[in-house]
Amino acid sequence: MLLEAEKEKVKNLQETIKHLQADKEFLKDQLSRMTGKKAIGSEVEESSGEIAESSTIDDTDDEEMKLSSKGKKAKSTKQDDLIRTRAKTVRGVILRYKRALQSFNQGGSMKRAFQKVGVDRNTISRTSPIAELALAAPGVFQALPPWNAQVEKLATFVDRCREATTDEIKEKIVQMKACGELLPMTH
Repeated sequence: MLLEAEKEKVKNLQETIKHLQADKEFLKDQLSRMTGKKAIGSEVEESSGEIAESSTIDDTDDEEMKLSSKGKKAKSTKQDDLIRTRAKTVRGVILRYKRALQSFNQGGSMKRAFQKVGVDRNTISRTSPIAELALAAPGVFQALPPWNAQVEKLATFVDRCREATTDEIKEKIVQMKACGELLPMTH
């Protein structure tokens, strides 16, 4: 039993190392973009954690995802205590959803997928109508008035996305969830 606990600790530490290395590469890339030069010793590689961008999401989405460290407890090995992501824009919400979807399709567990992306299940659940509408009916999504963070809360935009979702779109969302093209969540 003690051996299993140690193996789990090692596994969590290895996963943490992978996340930190990915963060390091991300920060190097951001630094090189800001300075207009390539950072010394940085080789940009596509990791298996990255996703293919759609036409509605551009390369600046990574800049919109802000990483923040959550306070670490003295001997905490829980992965979800290590790194969290905060989506500050609608594009960030969609990108975070796509990352969680890709992790889910690779790992098979929503809990692991959310831990890997660094987001709580309830956060994804609350904002999923935005991503579901954007992926299932891009035309309807783009026809919506854009979200203005200075005027309305993200929850208000989520409500607008729910209202814009017709019965036909809801049926398509259900089909996409069954095919694994969307996260199998109910909200």
